[in-house]
Amino acid sequence: MTWFIQAKRKYVSANRSHPQARSREYRWSAGKSPSICSDRGDFHDRCGGKNIFSSPRITIRAVFPQIEARGLVKMYGTTCALAGVDADFHASQVTAICGPNGSGKSTLLSLLALLSRPSDGTLRFGKFDARKSQRAIRESLGVVAHEPMLYPDLTGEENLALYGKLYGVTITDAVRERFGIGAFAKRPVRTYSRGQRQRVSLARALLHAPSVLLLDEPATGLDASSIDRLAGVIEEERNRGAIVVVITHDEAFAERVSDARINLARGRRE
Repeated sequence: MTWFIQAKRKYVSANRSHPQARSREYRWSAGKSPSICSDRGDFHDRCGGKNIFSSPRITIRAVFPQIEARGLVKMYGTTCALAGVDADFHASQVTAICGPNGSGKSTLLSLLALLSRPSDGTLRFGKFDARKSQRAIRESLGVVAHEPMLYPDLTGEENLALYGKLYGVTITDAVRERFGIGAFAKRPVRTYSRGQRQRVSLARALLHAPSVLLLDEPATGLDASSIDRLAGVIEEERNRGAIVVVITHDEAFAERVSDARINLARGRRE
């Protein structure tokens, strides 16, 4: 995640009002970890003298017609979290993964998100093999996990601006309106409610219009209006043509948003 740390330091350096920018500024050296400098706030590639964000990090994102999982096994020591799971996930479809605690739901999602590697089995995103084409696949993923993946001391708007720079996209009023974050966008994320963090986390995951949207218990702790907004976003992404995968314990929510279901128990499909 070194490149992500570099990006955050670039953002802090460019925004002098941020608390970290008042006392120190950052510069990056090619081939080395980011270093703290006291002379200037420019964040340049010393090899070419260019700002590392002069062109988008992501220029082309892959579109996957489907994800194919065959015989997925995941071992943690002697514990088998997944035991030979086969599954297909299709574009323009919402698939709910359901099951009790310890059934392997989050493990399967971590494999789909390329946050973990299977102990055995194959995983293909369209024509891409997950073992050989991780970068091409990751650039087309949007993930909302239990943790919001937001910097608590940055505002919601600053977090989105940071991720926007990484994805090479601009934050527009349409993004703020779609997720209803305008009322609290300028407050630090650490002051947000669960529902407000979830809105910004969804906006973060969808900034780059990913081909695959992975949601881990997205409705947990949300009130009725926030759940309605979440269901609306999921429907919009399905209509856009994305592959949407939702992990949930909520049977009513699964029934409401999903087109297909996978039930897991003790690491196997029921």
